[in-house]
Amino acid sequence: MASTPNTAVLTTTPYRLYDGILAMGLWACLIIGLPGNYLALRYFVISRKRNLSTLLYIIACIIDLFSSVVHLPVAVNLFNDRDGGLLNSTYFCSPWYFLLLTLQLMSMFVAMLLALSRAIVILFPFYRVNRKTVMISVLLMLFYHCFWNTLYLLLAKSTYYHLPSALCYASKPKNGTFYLLYQCNYNFWTILPPLVVTVSLFCSVIKLKRESICITSDTLKKNQRASVTIGYFSVIFLISNSFSFINNTIYIITEEVLVNPGPYNNKFMFFYSWLFSFLYCTVINAALNPILYFWRIKKMRLWALGRLRRVKVRVTKRRNTNGRYLTTNGHDTCVKDSPLSHAETEF
Repeated sequence: MASTPNTAVLTTTPYRLYDGILAMGLWACLIIGLPGNYLALRYFVISRKRNLSTLLYIIACIIDLFSSVVHLPVAVNLFNDRDGGLLNSTYFCSPWYFLLLTLQLMSMFVAMLLALSRAIVILFPFYRVNRKTVMISVLLMLFYHCFWNTLYLLLAKSTYYHLPSALCYASKPKNGTFYLLYQCNYNFWTILPPLVVTVSLFCSVIKLKRESICITSDTLKKNQRASVTIGYFSVIFLISNSFSFINNTIYIITEEVLVNPGPYNNKFMFFYSWLFSFLYCTVINAALNPILYFWRIKKMRLWALGRLRRVKVRVTKRRNTNGRYLTTNGHDTCVKDSPLSHAETEF
């Protein structure tokens, strides 16, 4: 990247406005994603169902919880003219970079498993996907990515704050062969999941469209609804990670194959492409998922309303030392459990 845009333009009004808008978007994702994924995780954990989809949803919620807060140093940084802040510290930069890499790759892998497992169930109704095998694959993939990312950080010369992208990076390792292998591995696991999800979604939609006319029983309707929910989950994943897929593909072609950083001489690509593909895609995906859960899963909505009403009752009890509170019609009434508290056990 020999001739790149001058970073001095980031201090001008238009770019400070762009950074402010992006920072507010990250804070909005925090406000939505953190409580939303926490409630969704609680619901899936205490649910009596322990099918494969529920287990994968639990893993997805855990990943999304971390993804909802990992962007905080960048959100603060964008409000402060990209001065770096905590990202200037090597002791903070290295673990933060490791965590972000792992979250991004594991989020894609779990989304791929959800779409693929549901597609298998739809296309081959009599075939049972082994839950144990899928869970082992998740653990193996976690260790696999942690191994590669740890090895990369150990062999890298240092980690540093990159002003143009407002992110932390690890410098290029001295061992060129390892660097090439690492790049191939990273690009493979960021390009494969969108491709698998696209094919799985396409096959599932065709099969469901053909069978929708024949579905009469309630059980089949519930299974179809679950399949449609995972279909929406896959669509959100594809929309959120489309820029990551496109940017990685452009990078492979221009930087690794043609050795010509032409597109990255553009100011938008240079200042914002990696911010979007490396961070924003993961964060937006984490914020949209709980919205999908509460929209599609009615029992989760009832359960969440029950939790919120119980919290409201507890707050009122603390304000009234005599154990009584005022109802909306102004009369004293003994504190009772929320009428929706039973939703916790009705899944």
